[in-house]
Amino acid sequence: MSNPTLAYRILSVEAVKKIAVALLNGLIKFLNLLSEKNAFKMAELMGLAFYFLGSKTRTATINSIKTAFAGISDEKARGIARAAFINQSKNLVELMRYPSLKRRDINRKIKFEGLENLTSALARGKGVILLVAHIGNWELLGAVWGLLGHRVYSFFLDARIDAIGKLLNDLRESRGIKLIPRAELKKSVQCLRENAMLGVIADQDGGENGVYTKFFGRIVSAPRGPAALARNTGATILPNFLIRNSDGTYTMVMQKPIVFKKTSGKEADIKNYTERFLEIYEKIIGQYPDQWLWMYDRWKERRHVTAFLKEFEANSGWPEDGEKK
Repeated sequence: MSNPTLAYRILSVEAVKKIAVALLNGLIKFLNLLSEKNAFKMAELMGLAFYFLGSKTRTATINSIKTAFAGISDEKARGIARAAFINQSKNLVELMRYPSLKRRDINRKIKFEGLENLTSALARGKGVILLVAHIGNWELLGAVWGLLGHRVYSFFLDARIDAIGKLLNDLRESRGIKLIPRAELKKSVQCLRENAMLGVIADQDGGENGVYTKFFGRIVSAPRGPAALARNTGATILPNFLIRNSDGTYTMVMQKPIVFKKTSGKEADIKNYTERFLEIYEKIIGQYPDQWLWMYDRWKERRHVTAFLKEFEANSGWPEDGEKK
């Protein structure tokens, strides 16, 4: 874990933590008193405020966009960044409005694209790994499946501020999502054996033991979990994204299912399928760049990536121009 920030140290004080939780509870109640239209207006204002006031995060976001899309103009990069801030603010407001979210809202707000792909994936009877990204509203994606009666599970990391994390996780579980601590892999295997759905987000750093490959032309460490889990269990992988539409609705995108074909080379299998997953991510991000979580600095310098590149240089030479980070 990185060194705690000043804000984290302050919020870790028990009295301050109680105040923060009380304020968050108050905000949740307030947002659920508002109409959906007014709540979204508030979210847009919040997003713009974060964009204009958070200069450090804004700069990092714009730099990430320029890293992914070589040659993009400053004006276009700023436009994508601004829209991404607003999208994330809407996601947060919608999460806090889960108490007002009912099953009847699904028919009004969600358009389904590729539902036959989910049907065929479940028909295999080996569980379905939903390959999700931090794009559109990934939080609401799980809630939709939960409200529709599907057995859906998702990994979670313990929050630094445990009381706040518990409050947000309670909101998630209130709409039918069952949360699994990321360290408890046996539970994920069990839910797949029961032919349930397991949401996995794998577009961020994979750590020292990740798969080292290219993402938007740059060497990164990608999570090996989805490919390893599919290989070990035989579960079907279903790329699944909930994309925000301009009219306030969403499109639930279910792409063609991927059936893992195991060979004798475990590491080669995991690398090949992980690279395939990143290609899927690149395509959906390219289609909806203003809805991805650019605030997460995907290409910042990380020690394990630097160490990999040094070893790569010593053994094989540098990657092609533009691939080195």
